[in-house]
Amino acid sequence: MIEVKRCYDYEKVSEIISSYFEEFDLYERAVVGSFFPLALYRVRQRNPKIVTLCLVRDGLFSIEMGMVTFISRFVDYFLYWCYTTWLPSFLGVGVIGFHNVLLHQKTFDILYWQKKGYVLNCWTVNDPKEKQFLRSQRVSVTTDYLF
Repeated sequence: MIEVKRCYDYEKVSEIISSYFEEFDLYERAVVGSFFPLALYRVRQRNPKIVTLCLVRDGLFSIEMGMVTFISRFVDYFLYWCYTTWLPSFLGVGVIGFHNVLLHQKTFDILYWQKKGYVLNCWTVNDPKEKQFLRSQRVSVTTDYLF
C-alpha cells in the first residue's frame, strides 16, 4: 500500500504515483490509500486504473488538530458520516480501510460495505483472535507481525 499523507500539491503527488504505476506495472500489486479525500480524488482522476483505499478512522480531525473541542468533535462526526456513507462511492475507491478500534466500538458495519462490493482492510490487527475473526469475515488485515 502506498499511503498518501497530507500535502499541499496532490496534483504533483498523483502525477508521480501514476508514473510509478506505469513504470513498474503496479496495477495488480499495489493500492493507493489516504485519509485525505482530495489525494484519492486526484489519483483516480489522473489514472482511473489505480485502485484506491479510503482510510476511515473516528476522531481524525481531533487527532490532526491535536485537540478535542466541541467543534472538533462535530467535524469528526461529520467526516465519519461522510466516510461511512457517500464519500467512498463518490471517490471511486475499491477498498475501505478502517481502524480496528471501530470494531470494538461496533460503529463499523462490515457486512454493509461488503454488500456494496468493497474490499475491506482493517489495521493494525495484532491480536490472533481478532485476526481469526476478521479472516472469517473475509476482511484483510494490516499487522505489525508477519506470523
